[in-house]
Amino acid sequence: MKKLLPSLILLLVFWMVDVNLQENYFNNSGRAASGDQYLLDSIIVDAQSNIFGAGKTIPPAPGGDGGGILPVLVSLPQGAGRVITFESITDSVSCCGGGNTFNGPDGGPYASGTTDILSFEGISGIIHGGKTMFLVGVFLNDSVPADPAPPRLDFTGSDTFSVISPLLQQTFFIGDGLTGTGKGSMQQFNVPDSATRFYLGFADAFDFNGLPGYYGDDVGALTVSSPVITSIKISRKEISKSFYLYQNYPNPFNPTTTIEFSLPRTEFVTLKIFNILGEEVDVLVSKKLPPGKYKHEWDARELASGVYLYRIQAGDFVKSRKMVLLK
Repeated sequence: MKKLLPSLILLLVFWMVDVNLQENYFNNSGRAASGDQYLLDSIIVDAQSNIFGAGKTIPPAPGGDGGGILPVLVSLPQGAGRVITFESITDSVSCCGGGNTFNGPDGGPYASGTTDILSFEGISGIIHGGKTMFLVGVFLNDSVPADPAPPRLDFTGSDTFSVISPLLQQTFFIGDGLTGTGKGSMQQFNVPDSATRFYLGFADAFDFNGLPGYYGDDVGALTVSSPVITSIKISRKEISKSFYLYQNYPNPFNPTTTIEFSLPRTEFVTLKIFNILGEEVDVLVSKKLPPGKYKHEWDARELASGVYLYRIQAGDFVKSRKMVLLK
């Protein structure tokens, strides 16, 4: 009985601070979309497919050493609330004539090990502080892309998103289309309402930094098996129109819990953890993120049982919630 007392006391505190356990949250993983579905044929994406050639007749190489080939074009069916998912993306690619190790669609530590490619002629560049040579995509309407390009997206530590809503002409990470490398749930790629075309390819440059180019020595290809485009008829509410911080789950927890939040637009986001005294104990996010729904797991195995607060700030949006670590 004595061993149970600390837990019972903590449970009492838990109810006193009114942590909301009943709040519903939308979990994208495993949810069947409702609406018309279009199952596409399998697609081969050559390693030299230059994403900056989207909507153009010649693949550009302002950074030098060859522009490769035009990216793979997918014509989009009309419909509201279109979402693309990928059942399977396999095989491997490499840069530098195959002199580096071949990696799958999520990329690898080629060259500098980081991607920091600039925008060019209306197509945004892309940033990733830990990977290079990963599969990317971009949506276009019927117009030829032109400057100014939308902001570059930074996927450093954030390529495990559940849902993303890129802008037209905004290059985004696809990888293997799963929330984890080779595992996890299928990611959802929301299609802009005015998009008529979808392109698949790679973002390359000298050392994967600077202006696009250096496609000529990329080798290999990826197989995109049966991508699905769903025109959702009843779920426009699922595409976030506002900022939201969801209740963590499970709650109480020991030692890990999941925190989710939604962004309707690109903002610099911080997600921090505080103890009941208001002292900062951890920082889960501190970076600019594109629109979408995000999921982060917090591991509190090194901390004592108690009530903790998690707080998000995204632009002018600030929200805190309570959670209980019960060991």
